[in-house]
Amino acid sequence: MADVFLSYSSEDREVARRLAQALGGCGFSVWWDRKIPVGRTFDEVIEAQIAAANCLVVLWSEHSIKSDWVRAEADEGRRRKILASVRIADVRIPLAFRMNQAADLIDWHGESDHDGYQGLRARVSELLEAADQNSRGRGLGPPEKPGVPAAKPAPTPSWATRWRPVLMAGVILAAVVASGLAVFRTLTNKNVIVSDSFARANGDSCNLGQADLKFGGSGHHYYMPVFLNGAAMVSGALQNVGTDFGGVQFTASPDPCHTNGFIGENLGQNLRIRSDLLVPTDAKGNITRAGPYFRTRSAAARDGLMGGSSAGYWVQLLSNGDVQVKQLNPFATVARSGRFSTFDSGTVHTLEIAVNGNELQVVLDNRLQRFFQNNNIVDTVSVPSTWDVAHTGSDQGAAGVAFGDEDNRGQIGGQRASHLVIEQYKPFGNMPVRPIGSL
Repeated sequence: MADVFLSYSSEDREVARRLAQALGGCGFSVWWDRKIPVGRTFDEVIEAQIAAANCLVVLWSEHSIKSDWVRAEADEGRRRKILASVRIADVRIPLAFRMNQAADLIDWHGESDHDGYQGLRARVSELLEAADQNSRGRGLGPPEKPGVPAAKPAPTPSWATRWRPVLMAGVILAAVVASGLAVFRTLTNKNVIVSDSFARANGDSCNLGQADLKFGGSGHHYYMPVFLNGAAMVSGALQNVGTDFGGVQFTASPDPCHTNGFIGENLGQNLRIRSDLLVPTDAKGNITRAGPYFRTRSAAARDGLMGGSSAGYWVQLLSNGDVQVKQLNPFATVARSGRFSTFDSGTVHTLEIAVNGNELQVVLDNRLQRFFQNNNIVDTVSVPSTWDVAHTGSDQGAAGVAFGDEDNRGQIGGQRASHLVIEQYKPFGNMPVRPIGSL
């Protein structure tokens, strides 16, 4: 059974997944994936999980405030005084649950230093520590025998003892963030170059619209199709609607398909890029790929990215869980994580990269990825500018997101990218590690 029960509407599943992964990375066990074992009823499983939990986190949105199930679960949390409310949309929380301050995660997309997330993590820690103290205070050992002194139990490390250093660090960090909130927001926005929620109307590869800067950034940024397929705007995300290579490159041109010349814009060299990605497979096991590329040449509409005068690297998430770092010229795999049999290709995953000089790190779903490179296992991938030495390509600071299916071209597509943020480089800091997989 889990420490934390996550209550949400099915329409908010992706937000719930992201939050569950973030809290799990802090050491909390979270029950959120409502798969019911064969032979048991939904009611039975839900009640058992809630009864075992010592913290009940509720995600309030326009969907959940109308859900009888969510309200019932929230009421149980309120009754037991283990409720932690979270707003993930600009809605009015039902009256019965407004007694406690709600954490505001409306603009949260997985950042560990987000002030709303820090507040929620502190609340979860507080509730679990209180539950641990209560369980120790109840004295759950066997009854004493008359006239015989009770044996002193062997010390068992409690939840609070094991995690006290983490809890104290979280409390201190939350205080620092709160005291300097205005400065923090200014610095965050200043670091972001461009961002996009893709919350706009559908459009074809020549009509993807302007980046909305939802998560920070400045200026006017548009999308130019690369490869013949490009990408389309479909239901709030960039999508590969073909069955071959596709993607986009950032440009300052509002009409990229009808502007002559090489118009990809220079976003810089040392970057941190984050995107939510979907890399589907099919019944035949065909593999799709998706991810950001950087440090390449300024392209023209529907140009390719590999070989020729290209440069740079492309970080790909595959639908078998493998993460590969590709050099674009000559096109080759320079590092890979290995595949994972438990990887869920039907779920959106968050991929982040941080590149500085010749060093690249990758985070998948809030865990630092390890790689095989040159027969070594590494946390940091070497990405030298080999094109400069061999004079084989041109690095003009162009960047974007691309889709691939080089294992089975013409067989499958459907990759999606959303919640894209490109900012000036900053390191990831300490976080859990995703181990290497199978080659």
